[in-house]
Amino acid sequence: MRCSIRISVFFIFIAVRKESGYLIAGHGEEIGTFVLFTDIHYDPYFGTPHGYVCNESSSPPQLPKFGCDSPLGLLTHTFSEAARIHPDPDFVLIAGDSVRHDGHLMPDSMHDIGEIIDTVLNTSMRFFPRAQTTHASTTDPHLRVLLTLGNNDVFEDYVLQVTDATENNTYLNFIAQHWSSQLTRTELLDVLSGGYYEREVTDGLRILSLNTIVYSVHHCDYGPPQQCLSGYNEDPFGQFAWLEQRLSAALEGNYKIYLLGHIAPIVTSYNHRELWKSAYVQAFLALVSRYDSVVAAMIFGHVHSDEFRVVDPTLFNLSVPILMSGAITPIYNNNPSFKVFRYDRDTKELLDSQVFAAPVQNPYTRWMPLVNSSTDLGFKNLSAKSISAAIPRLIEDDAAWDTYYNTAYRAGVKQNQSCGMDCRVVWYCLFTTASASSFRQCKSSVDYRRVLEGAMLGFGLVCCAVATVFLWRRYRSKQPARYAKLESVERGIEMNELLTTSVQLSELPT
Repeated sequence: MRCSIRISVFFIFIAVRKESGYLIAGHGEEIGTFVLFTDIHYDPYFGTPHGYVCNESSSPPQLPKFGCDSPLGLLTHTFSEAARIHPDPDFVLIAGDSVRHDGHLMPDSMHDIGEIIDTVLNTSMRFFPRAQTTHASTTDPHLRVLLTLGNNDVFEDYVLQVTDATENNTYLNFIAQHWSSQLTRTELLDVLSGGYYEREVTDGLRILSLNTIVYSVHHCDYGPPQQCLSGYNEDPFGQFAWLEQRLSAALEGNYKIYLLGHIAPIVTSYNHRELWKSAYVQAFLALVSRYDSVVAAMIFGHVHSDEFRVVDPTLFNLSVPILMSGAITPIYNNNPSFKVFRYDRDTKELLDSQVFAAPVQNPYTRWMPLVNSSTDLGFKNLSAKSISAAIPRLIEDDAAWDTYYNTAYRAGVKQNQSCGMDCRVVWYCLFTTASASSFRQCKSSVDYRRVLEGAMLGFGLVCCAVATVFLWRRYRSKQPARYAKLESVERGIEMNELLTTSVQLSELPT
């Protein structure tokens, strides 16, 4: 009950913010926008005996609940609100996991997974219908919604057989069939080859949709995951080779790349373990570093929370951070959310992002702006340099940290546990590393802890000094007669010193 009141009060507060803010109002030609959805986890059996967790009978519109996946009403209303708030973005990204958890337990799992993918695609095109054909000279006319594969979008969680170009891959054939209305012929061939593809979305900008399932620490060639059979493959589906080829082409063609994936190459905030196998993390970051000048963004989902990572520049040369976004499903005690990005149409640099969210207790209402990366988190833009510069303040300043930890992190759901200095040092290490070894090394170092403690001590001393001056002046102002005489004496001393100095100066030889 207490949690419900807290969330309701919070959203009453944000409701007073102007909805005609920086992203809603018209923008100049030089600034573009796009919408990001991730981790929808639509459950067509919500409120039935076959539902995931929420399997008690209920009638539409079903209210989502913490611990459960998304009913149809939440999926539809999320896209409806995104289209109402921002009806004409340059493009729309869906960063994986359209399918509910434990999809293999649905009554007709293969058919049901296909139906879920079709429903998500049809819903996205219903609310964002305009085809993007302005650059059709280089690609076939196509729709402007891009998808990427998530670990729950396969027949069984994380299970995807790695095949070569000569072999038939049952799942890739399946996903290509369900994405076919959305793909050009070239894109379709790439999906059949490895579950990845490239698309030009605006002049001078292409998005590479990556298959990150094969890099996961949980990936299996054959399942179930509890009995995983999967050997190490240096380059599953030849995706690294394909990625290098596409980045090299971007360098030669003088255009920019956004990398879109589901699972990010990071250490997670919930168990402090790597999401990718270490060898793949190193290979990916090294490859992207070599083409840093053309990679303008790296965008992922999976973690169901709003997070970022700035990789240590002494290890890899990366000008952009790794960005993750919050989920639509409220399964992990988060409010449903989506994100709108602004970017520079000339340089393709990400300028900022705005999260929109609704309380899980009442999502079928007008969604409101929640957290802005610039005005609320202090990021001048979404470059690695800008975010890195803002991290110390975010960690040290209690108000700034509260904005991130209790508002941005889980889309307005206040965390049950407080996060003191030890906790924040761990978060600092999460923000600034991508591998488990770097994370452990960061945690074992006391340097940043000393910096934080020193900064906070210095801040405290300044506050004490300011307070002392304020109280002293206030005290003097209440006893004007006594201190008027004292000030007169002080001024007399100062004048006498000044006259003495003048005499001394006049006696100096010229």
